[in-house]
Formats: sequence, structure tokens, C-alpha cells
Amino acid sequence: MSVCADIKLSALLAVTFLSCHSVTAQNSAVTIDKNLIFRQDKTPDKVDNHNYTSFYSAGKDVYNLKNIPISHSSGEIIDFKVNPAGYSYAVLSGKGKKFRMTVYDSNKAGLTLAKVEDLVSPSAISYSPDSRWLYLADNGSVKKYSSRDLVFNKDFAIEGVPFRLLSDPLGMYIVCVDKDNVRIYTEEEGNLRRSLPFSSDVVDVAFSKSGDKLIILCADGTVQTYNTRDFSLIKRYADLGVPSSLSVHPEDKFISIATEGNKVQFLNLIDDFDRPFITDMTGPRKYARFVTDKNNNVFITYDADNALVYKRISGFAPNNTKLLLDQLNERMREWTKMRPMETEEEYRARVNPESIERQRRLFANEIATSLAGDLISHQSVTLGSYNPQNGLLTINIGGLPPIYLKVPQEDMPGFGDGLNLQFNNTIYGITPQDTYEVIYVDVYNPTNSKTYTFDNLDREDLSNLLTDDSFVSLDLIMKTNREDVMLKSIKDRIVEEAIANNLISEHTDINVDTRIIPAFDANGKSINNYRVAFDYTVDAEYSEHEDFPSGKYLIESSNAALSLIRIIKQAFDTEFSSYINSGKKLVVEFTGSADGSPIRRVIAYDGVLGEFDNEPVNINGELTSLSVSSNIGIATNEQLAFMRAQSVKQDLLRQLPQLENMDSDYRYNIEVSEGRGGEFRRVSVVLTFIDIE
Repeated sequence: MSVCADIKLSALLAVTFLSCHSVTAQNSAVTIDKNLIFRQDKTPDKVDNHNYTSFYSAGKDVYNLKNIPISHSSGEIIDFKVNPAGYSYAVLSGKGKKFRMTVYDSNKAGLTLAKVEDLVSPSAISYSPDSRWLYLADNGSVKKYSSRDLVFNKDFAIEGVPFRLLSDPLGMYIVCVDKDNVRIYTEEEGNLRRSLPFSSDVVDVAFSKSGDKLIILCADGTVQTYNTRDFSLIKRYADLGVPSSLSVHPEDKFISIATEGNKVQFLNLIDDFDRPFITDMTGPRKYARFVTDKNNNVFITYDADNALVYKRISGFAPNNTKLLLDQLNERMREWTKMRPMETEEEYRARVNPESIERQRRLFANEIATSLAGDLISHQSVTLGSYNPQNGLLTINIGGLPPIYLKVPQEDMPGFGDGLNLQFNNTIYGITPQDTYEVIYVDVYNPTNSKTYTFDNLDREDLSNLLTDDSFVSLDLIMKTNREDVMLKSIKDRIVEEAIANNLISEHTDINVDTRIIPAFDANGKSINNYRVAFDYTVDAEYSEHEDFPSGKYLIESSNAALSLIRIIKQAFDTEFSSYINSGKKLVVEFTGSADGSPIRRVIAYDGVLGEFDNEPVNINGELTSLSVSSNIGIATNEQLAFMRAQSVKQDLLRQLPQLENMDSDYRYNIEVSEGRGGEFRRVSVVLTFIDIE
């Protein structure tokens, strides 16, 4: 019975630039509360970013945001890209028969890190999402190089001459854009996965942040979205003006499009009626991109005449479906785990396809209701039409879809204008358009002291709320449950031994978790990845004795971390050893943490764990780079947290050298807390085995 809520546009918002240029936001939901103009000596030609920071080319030079020229090319700049980790950038330049690809240091003007000169007819470059590889389109092939030193790795043949290369967030595909054709190749094998021809020239392409969509912008003002599993068309959007660039909002619901008329058009990919925009007499010229600062504020940045403009922008409708799914998937994973003392027979009686669907609905309703809050109390209520044939009264609740009450005709006079109606026990759902709707409510009419119920709990359209577990067989879930029990048993045994030996106490809590993560590979085949996670916490007053003391990073200084590694070793030396297979893919994530206590004096480092130069790491969720060496020591909490993660990694490989025989990808997450104290100094390890049988 639900209908799509109308999107209401109102109230033009005028905002003034620091330089007195005027900006207008056409949707009342979109607000601009900060405007920055970075004046430049040149007008930007090509622009790229690392997180919040912009770089641009003009003529044969590349500049940073401070208007400082940081490199010069002898030939015209064909393409340039900033390393996703931020420490370098690549320039493709040349003319006639002389072409080169050069990698420069982002922080030291003019410093060349590596270059390749034996190029024939290069046309585009792109970094891998993890920053470790650099791709080059040249003479009918895509060539893959190490991003650090440009050591050649491999190549594969392609069709056409692409002006744009792009990798997806998971690193499975290389997208080649050639005039009016988008070709998708598998990164590992170099196979042509799909060719997408268009009737209009392709202007720009982007992947959604989650990697589930490929978004293509064409010169005729259309946007097409494609599912990245089979590259089938999801939706086509039209009438977007004359576009020049495309960018995806961090929450994956909106895209920005730079268009003619110095406008940035925003498009809601879920609800096409939601199309706010901003205009500015100074720009954009041909580029606009969403970026975030260290506090997760969202900016739109674009090029203008002799300037780069940043606007802090907010008010976009939240991605309600994503918020719901994040919680729903986690709750379903916990619900499908075997309970303590539960037999397999009892488990199969409790967890089956029918009960999974029923429980999914219950959780979805609970979560949506929690997210919605008391929406009805903030909405205007009016009575709609009444159908005497079926006795249904329509009640309009602000911008929400209407509800329908079964009301006898003789009760209608008592409803009046509906302003005194009371709404109780409300349950909300989320529509495919990502808006809230009432799916259950008891409506009390104080005039006649009667309660009328609207019940749409059994609505059928839950396709937008499918959870990962729906693609995992119960047999595989059962197997994972048995292994989870085994892993907890191993953990309990080792913790008891550590406590008995006075290494840790009951105040150290070590957690283990196993789960199946359904996915698909680059060829669209369904696969299952197996995630095994290990972490711990230590009560504040005991952390200095059982975990890393202040300023320490070697694993030998943390009995909690040593106990964690012993659990991992015991598990994969015994019951879990079958997952370690030579050549199979494995992703290992090490998370190192530090508290907010400042390091007032550089901590000496003797190089015992190695020398690290611009190592890609995720710091508080953002990919960047980090260096630690015996020359510079450890001067920041980020470096200290990284060395804790590195020490745990090296001890893990000493204990389980067989991991090195796998196709292993080691990743580092760094977390620095604002709080101070030992409880914020810890490590965790997550092993994800890719495509288990």
C-alpha cells in the first residue's frame, strides 16, 4: 500500500563566498556552510586528489594546493594521477615519438622517484586502489608496474586507445574508456569481461565506494549504472545537462556532475526525483569532486579560473538502506550462530529458510524503527479520501507514504479534521526509494475512544533488504558454527594457561570470531570467503602490566598480544590447518592502536623490524602512507601504532611460516584514540581466506 514520498524542493539558500561571489543551493536539504578559494597563478587543466588535498596540472607543470610548482615535464602532460596513499604522483607526458611515465615525490618538489621511457603511444594511467600498482595504457596493451619503483610486472592486450583507465575498489577490474565504448578487463587474467558501447561519447566513469556499481557519464547528459557482478544495466538517468566530470559521495547515495552554466548537479541514485544543485559564477570549469577532511566533513571541490574552490556541503538525504543493512547483516550473522549447548538438531529446527526470512523481517523492522525515531510526531497529519465501499480511510502523514485505516462509515463523523488522533506502537520500514514508511501503527481516536490498526507488516517488497547470509547454505553456516566453537575452546584453553602462568589476568578479554562472507570473483562466479578474527581488550587499570606499556611496540612487551598469537598458532596448526593451502589467496589485516598521549621525545628505533618507507596504511579509515626508519625513529602515535601492528605481523609469520606459501596480502590499519591510557594500546588480527571450497 505504500507509495513513493514526494521530494519537496523549496527555499533558495544564498551563500556568500569569502571573495564575495554568490552561490545558490537549489534544494533546501543542501547547505553550504564553508567556502574556501585557493588562488593559483595558473588555471587548472587536469585535477586529482589525495583525500582532501588537490593537485593539478597546467601546461607542462604540476602544482600543489599551495600554488607551488612541484614538477616540470619536457613534453605535454597527457595524464597525471595521485597515488591513493598520497606520497607520490605519476605523470604521463610526451609528444611525437618521445614519451615517458615519471613518478614524483608529492612532498619534495622536483624529486623523481622512478621513470619509464620506452613507451610507444601511451594514452592513460591509473593506480590500483591499494596504491601498490600503476597501470599504463600503451600501444594496444595495459602494462602493470610497481608504483614505487616502476618495475614491470605484466601486461595484457586491449582494444581501442583509452583516454581513461580506472580500477574498481576491490582491484578486480581494469576499466578502459575509449571515446564511446567502455571495456572492462579482469585485472588478474586480463580477459575482456564486458564491452559497453554507447550512442554518445563517454565523459567520465566511476565506481561506487562499495564497488557494487559502475557509473558511466555520457556527453548527451545521461548516466547509466551497472551491476559489477554481471555488468547488467541497473538504471538510466537523463536530462543532466552538458557534463564534464563525475564523482561519488562517500555515503554512495549521491553523485556530483560538473555541467555547463558553472553548475554542480547532484543526483540521488536511489530516488531520481532528488536532484539538488549549486551554481557559481567562477566555476566549475570541467571538474568537481567530493572529498572529506580529517573530521569526515564532506566538501565539493572544483576548478575555477586561476583557483581551486572548496565548499563544505551537507544536507544530503542519508543512505537509510545502507545504515539498515549494515546493522541487519551483523544481527543476522549473530542470530544464525549456534548457541551455547545447542545441538545440531535444535539448531536446524531454529535456523531454516523460513525462520531466516521471518527473523530478517523482524530485525529489519526493529532497526528501521530505531533509525526513524518518532517521525510521526514531527509530521503534519491530514485526512484524505474515504472509500465507503471498502471502508478505508486515507491518512496523510507529512512526507511519508499515506496509511489506510479500516473505519466503519458510522465512525467517520468522529474523526473531524484528524488533528486529535494519537499514534501508538508505530513500526517503520524503508522503501526501495530509501524513504521511511509506516508499516504498522495503532491509531487512537479520543473522540470515540476507539483504536484502529494499520498493519502492513507482511509487505512483500524486501528485495532491497536482502542480507549476505541469504546466499550462504545452511550446511556451510553449520560448519562455520562448529569451527567457531572449536576456536573458542582453543582460546579458552590458552587463556587459562596464560592466567595460570600470571601472564594475563581475568581483566584481559580475548575475542575470536568466524564468519562466512559471500562474494563473487572477477568472472561473476559466486564464492565464499572465510573470515577469522582475533582481538582483545584489557581493563584500564591492568593494561600497563598486561598489554603494551606507554611508548613500547615490540610484542614481547605485551602478554595480551603474545597470548593472541598463541591462539592463532594453535588454531592453524591443528583444527584450522586445512585452510592454509599453498598459492591460495589470503588477506591478513593487522590493526595497531595507540592512545592520544603525545610523544614529547622521539622514540629511538634500532631497525629490528625493518625499515619502512612510505608504507601504505589506513589511518582512522583513510588510505595514506607512513615511514619509520632507524634514522628518523618514532615521533608520532601513528608510527607507534604501526610498529605494534608490524611487530605482531612478524611474530605471526615466525609462528606460522606456512602463511608465506600462500598468495598473501598484508594490510595495516592504524587507530589513534583521543583518549589516554593503556586500554587504547592494542592489536587485532583478521585473516580472510578467499574462495574457500
